[in-house]
Amino acid sequence: MTTFCISCDISYLDDMLQHMSKLGLSNFLILDRVLGKYPQGEPRLDSSIWPGYNAMIIIQVTEDEAEQLKTLILRINQESLTNLEYVYWFEIPLLSTNLISMCYPNPTEQTGV
Repeated sequence: MTTFCISCDISYLDDMLQHMSKLGLSNFLILDRVLGKYPQGEPRLDSSIWPGYNAMIIIQVTEDEAEQLKTLILRINQESLTNLEYVYWFEIPLLSTNLISMCYPNPTEQTGV
């Protein structure tokens, strides 16, 4: 299992959640006011000088689900018209959680642990 952090412009959050739902991913956390600067585009600091902000979706996924998310995000980014529409992600290896037993009927089948 791994923790996936996905960041996108707040205006794209609903679309991203719909894409994730189609993949069967329904357990996640949303941080709805994420400020910062990514490699593409202008800073989003929710100020008069740098307006706008991002959202971040944090989700724990299996290795297969992680690959599906990567494929989805790469496709979204290839189809985007401007770099303002880019979706970014990073992974954090999941060392320990109690969520596995809550999400999967038999956690050892999903994680190999």
